[in-house]
Amino acid sequence: MTYQTIDLVKILIALLLLVSLIVLRRRAPGGRSRRPGSERRGGRAGRVFLVCLAALATANYYHFGYFHTKHLQYGWLDKRAFLHLWDSYHYYVGAKYFDELGYTDLYNATVIADAEDGARLAGVDKVRNLGGAGFLSRGQVLARSEETKARFTPRRWGEFTADIRSFTERLPPRTLTSLLLDHGYNPTPAWNTTGSMLANRIPVEHLMWLALLDVALLAASFFAIGASFGATPALVAAIFFGINAFSPFSLTGGSFLRYDWLFALVLCLCLLRRRSYAAAGIALAAASLLRIFPALFLFGLAVKAVDETIRHRVFPRRYARFLAAFVAASALLGGYGCLSARGPGAWKEFAGKITAHHRSLTANSVGFAIVFLHDGT
Repeated sequence: MTYQTIDLVKILIALLLLVSLIVLRRRAPGGRSRRPGSERRGGRAGRVFLVCLAALATANYYHFGYFHTKHLQYGWLDKRAFLHLWDSYHYYVGAKYFDELGYTDLYNATVIADAEDGARLAGVDKVRNLGGAGFLSRGQVLARSEETKARFTPRRWGEFTADIRSFTERLPPRTLTSLLLDHGYNPTPAWNTTGSMLANRIPVEHLMWLALLDVALLAASFFAIGASFGATPALVAAIFFGINAFSPFSLTGGSFLRYDWLFALVLCLCLLRRRSYAAAGIALAAASLLRIFPALFLFGLAVKAVDETIRHRVFPRRYARFLAAFVAASALLGGYGCLSARGPGAWKEFAGKITAHHRSLTANSVGFAIVFLHDGT
């Protein structure tokens, strides 16, 4: 099993999905098919086919059971492993020790703790400077040992060292050399409050339970779509997710609460479908405070609200309820993000971190600017 195989299967599924949707459209009421009973038979056969495609797309998303393995040249582990240890290191350790490390000192503390505990990161000669630009040498990081450790109690430093050991012992050497060149811990303070609470209650030995939360959230998302829009849209959504190129399993699968925002956003759409505008506003606020960018979905609703206001010369009350709920929930969740030991300053740190992150060119960056910067070599 290789990434090339997985990509070829994605293309095949996409083509089969396109053909099946065209056939379903032709056999739907008002379609071109005129054969007696064809609508009923075609509808049943079409849904069965979509179920099979959804199962294939789901299997493809999870790399047909290979998950994160050397068989896919991913290098996280040398066996079939569901956990994405690289991503889990950032989200689990970053959340658990956010009070001590904030957004800027995860890598420095990791090198210092490892140096006192076997030096499995001895081959790491530099780490990304999460509090500024560029990189810090190993010597510069170790020179800050006392300053960094002073933020921990002896018990918490011991726990931190043990948690770092659990990751460095399981990741292969070639992965360790690049782990601390990533961009650190970047979720919002609102996400961090929940993430920190869970990480501090569930030991690293049971990290799998945290990784399975996303599986449950994804299943709940598709169930909500089915309950609100019908079986066919739910199946198409599941197929699209299974083959999408922007969020493959290799990028965020097997990690810690990476799809809570998606569940909240899907819930918002489902609630709008059911005309529960206030609840939908709360759901969109949750998605936005968890990942910021879902707030862009306000634009579509705003266009519709403006259009109806112009045509009817009055601002619809349902949009007023949505907006009021969105604003109120955003304020509450903003306060929720201040519950860490860093208080309201966590949002200021987050803004500075994301601004610096945005200025950096990364392999995961998207947008027109990235297209024009690509040199093709």
